[in-house]
Amino acid sequence: MENQETTTEKKSPWKDFGYAALMFAVGIGLYFFFDYLETEGEGARMNAIIVLLYELLGKMGVLLTFCGLGLIFLLSGLNTIRKNKAQ
Repeated sequence: MENQETTTEKKSPWKDFGYAALMFAVGIGLYFFFDYLETEGEGARMNAIIVLLYELLGKMGVLLTFCGLGLIFLLSGLNTIRKNKAQ
């Protein structure tokens, strides 16, 4: 059998930072979208999970949920940087 050397590849944190920025942007966009729908009194078709979040938590709850996900991705990216420096 051949000896397989284990290589330590450094994971890039940019993917996590990109997802974090996306989650923040989606949260802010949905907040303003729900605000628009509330002021205009219109309806719109959207994902059932987002509608459920809105029904349970309101527009601020949707914003905080997506910002919370963004914070998790941001912390994951920072943790990746910390692990890469330790190697």
